[in-house]
Amino acid sequence: MKFKILIFTVSLLISCNSFCQKYAKNQFTLFSYNLEIDDKVKIELSPLENLIHFKPEKKQDKIESMLINTLYTIASQMLSDSLNIFILPVNNLSDNAKYNIYGYPNISIQRALKLSDTKYFLKIKASIQNNNLDNTGKKISEDVFKPQISVTIEFFKKGGYYPVQTEDGIASASNPIKISPEFLAGMNFVDESIVKKPNTETLKDIYLKAIWQSVMKFKYKGSK
Repeated sequence: MKFKILIFTVSLLISCNSFCQKYAKNQFTLFSYNLEIDDKVKIELSPLENLIHFKPEKKQDKIESMLINTLYTIASQMLSDSLNIFILPVNNLSDNAKYNIYGYPNISIQRALKLSDTKYFLKIKASIQNNNLDNTGKKISEDVFKPQISVTIEFFKKGGYYPVQTEDGIASASNPIKISPEFLAGMNFVDESIVKKPNTETLKDIYLKAIWQSVMKFKYKGSK
């Protein structure tokens, strides 16, 4: 039995090394990033808006900025560290690309291929909404706040219009959330004096779980 476990472990390590090395040390260009935010989420978080140290410009929103920037910060860092890749700055495509009001590019892969000569390209699509189901799948009251994060990450390769690998991640709050300042601990632009309490779940924790699922699939699965 121990011998079989050893063989499985060695095989997994060999496979992981092979898949990880496929992308390692390559540059990636982000060409599209979008986070859809449910109105329920913004309403629930609105009492904590004063904790977000961000000065909105034009149509920008403090809560949206926190949610959007934090997700990208975590995703890009986790991808870089786990796969040993280098993701170029979000403004890498210069003024020739279309950017949203928070400074992230949102163009087609066809357009991106013309603007950058990196070997790989990156697209991130995510959503944050209120999950109306409990842990058993039963519907709960709409008044309950139980945020759920869904993340889809796609890798494209130079010369191709279709993704070479697409991986999803999804995570929900373990239990309904009672809003408090500590729920935003560790989020971008949030006062650093706000820290996580022991045995509690923060919004950043949920972000980490969803993104981790997606990134680990890139690490342990092969591409097309």
